[in-house]
Amino acid sequence: MIRGVIALLLTLIAGTAYAGCRTESSCFEPHIYHQIDNGKVVSVCTNYPESHWKHRRCRMAANRHFRDECNEYREKARRAKSESKRKRFKRLQGAYCSFRY
Repeated sequence: MIRGVIALLLTLIAGTAYAGCRTESSCFEPHIYHQIDNGKVVSVCTNYPESHWKHRRCRMAANRHFRDECNEYREKARRAKSESKRKRFKRLQGAYCSFRY
């Protein structure tokens, strides 16, 4: 009886981990880890092993994210009122626009 209840609880818990998903990969949302060094994006997605499918998904998501960041900082630099903000936004724009997967 107790074994049956435990088995049922484990089934319910495991079932909610990917609720609405057929597989882990269909619901995977990568955490895009990166660093900026010398004005360039480096060490992208090092939180996943290189040979793992999660690493590839992370790199693809990073490419989209960095493209969006590039456009955002380009626009911020264009609209900046002060020279110091414009320089900072240009520097970040250069970093994010330099990333190519």
